[in-house]
Amino acid sequence: MRTVFFERYVDLARHGANSWLRFFLAFVTLAVLYVLAGAVFFVAIAPSEVWRTPEAFDAALATPLGLAATLLSVGWMWISLWIVLRLFHRRRLATVVGHDGWAGRRDLICGLLVGLFIPLAAGFATLPIGPIPVRAEIALESWLLFSLPFAAIILIQASAEEAVFRGYFPQILASRGLASWIWFGLPTLLFAVIHWRHDLPLWKNASIVASIAIFAIAMMILVIRTGRIAAASGAHWGNNMVALQFVGIDDDWGPVALFHLPPLTDPAWTPTAVGVMVVATIPVSILQLALLLHPRSPVSVVRPETPLLANSPSSV
Repeated sequence: MRTVFFERYVDLARHGANSWLRFFLAFVTLAVLYVLAGAVFFVAIAPSEVWRTPEAFDAALATPLGLAATLLSVGWMWISLWIVLRLFHRRRLATVVGHDGWAGRRDLICGLLVGLFIPLAAGFATLPIGPIPVRAEIALESWLLFSLPFAAIILIQASAEEAVFRGYFPQILASRGLASWIWFGLPTLLFAVIHWRHDLPLWKNASIVASIAIFAIAMMILVIRTGRIAAASGAHWGNNMVALQFVGIDDDWGPVALFHLPPLTDPAWTPTAVGVMVVATIPVSILQLALLLHPRSPVSVVRPETPLLANSPSSV
């Protein structure tokens, strides 16, 4: 169901200039600015010799500085979004943040707590089935030194993705009166598919995309119920902190993680282990939604007086 808060959120897009041509130009501009940002960040961190071979470039990415550049190139979408909103839609960035223009700090913190501790608990619960994490080579002192800067960088990255894929795209599409499977489904599918990896077999890629799609659906439900991206940004932030700072995949995404799992290309990731990872996403997402959306939950982001539009023709 769509709340009145989400309807107000969508109305903010209706008050701007949102023709299909403007949306297409904004979409292309976002893509171009993302590619340019990646190039700028990678050139800034990498000496000239890094670009001579793919192996050297991959090695540079698998460092704390390389990971920071990768995350900040995604976080740059905040700037890109501000540009396209001003240039093509004639509205403020705050109109994508929430129905009332406020970020919702409490929603962000509640989302963070749930997004941080539920995946950690699920990881412990699935230890007997999947690959076993091993202690990474990073010293504890270095990990502590990196923890706060990377927590901030991950917040920028995760919230930027929420602003684009759970904020801007659904908001614009819903404002055009499209069916819910379009404004809900297309951004979710796009977000999942961009995580496709060329170095993995089809069955692993399909599993990863399915897992990410489940997560994205849960985040979109949070935006629908609150009319803000704050809770989804917090949950995404916590989830990525677990994946990047606590139990990382031992490849480009693991240089600041305290523990490592084998690379996804490793034979240890059997169909059973990958299947468990995908299936576990479902109860994890349901539990996160229950904690954040139940009125009596201590981390609830939905006020009891939140009105619902039960007969909305495009409700979900």
